[in-house]
Parts: sequence; structure tokens; C-alpha cells
Amino acid sequence: MSGGPVLDSYGKLVGINGKSKYPLGGIDVFKWADGSVPSQAVFRHMEALSWAIPIDIFRSG
Repeated sequence: MSGGPVLDSYGKLVGINGKSKYPLGGIDVFKWADGSVPSQAVFRHMEALSWAIPIDIFRSG
């Protein structure tokens, strides 16, 4: 992924393009806030999408 900015309709930075849409780590790369992972069906849908890291999470890391 590019690491480029994700902007809202007002030009405000809301995320960083950074999560691979086809992760080498498989389903374990995707974790919900409670630590669980998606079902296989949900994962198959998710892996075809592009992902960005929300700017608040990026700044806290």
C-alpha cells in the first residue's frame, strides 16, 4: 500500500492508506477491537477491499 493520505470530502486527513488488501498473514491480520477475528465468510469479503488505518489510531501508535 502507498502510505498515502485518505481525505474526507473537506480535505481533512482521516486515515493513512496502509493495510494490504491481500495480507500474507491471512485472517489473523484482521482483528476486531475485542481481539476476535472475522469468520471465514466475512474474511473472504474483506480481503478484496482496500484498507486504511484511521488517523487517530496512527497517531496513538
